[in-house]
Amino acid sequence: MSSMVRASCGPDSQARGDASPSFLLSLFAAAVAALLLLVAPAMAQTPKDALFGEQRAALEAARAAFVDTLAPRAYGQALTAFQNAERDFDRGRDAGRVNAQLATSRQALQAATSAATNARSMLATVLKTREDAVAADAARNAPEAWARASERFADAAARLERGDEQGAQRRAAEA
Repeated sequence: MSSMVRASCGPDSQARGDASPSFLLSLFAAAVAALLLLVAPAMAQTPKDALFGEQRAALEAARAAFVDTLAPRAYGQALTAFQNAERDFDRGRDAGRVNAQLATSRQALQAATSAATNARSMLATVLKTREDAVAADAARNAPEAWARASERFADAAARLERGDEQGAQRRAAEA
């Protein structure tokens, strides 16, 4: 789906002043999350859905906005804490423990979202290049180059998340 959204933004969209594909994807993800939050109460919920639904939707919206790519460590922590909370709930463990893990997931997702915002700013040029490559279907048309660039981009995002701005910029230039 993301490639369809990106493909709908032509190369001259910036010249016309249209919104960037990244912004449109973020806006779409936020709209989906808001819709899920509005519709969810109207639907019959199980106790598990009531407890986990909001955070599940937030994680899915963040993933749709590429937070998992731009802030892999913090997003991974958020996802792991969420999965641990679900597993403990399913096993009937203490509600306090489950709630603590959900709180950890929420905090880590907030950190991931903040880091992703920083990455969008710091890596704007390489993100635009990456979006162009996605639109050109580089993964299929030039798989080796795409894999190499993706690896370098992931390393740049991880370095930036760790606070290594110079290393991130260096790796981004290589991507």
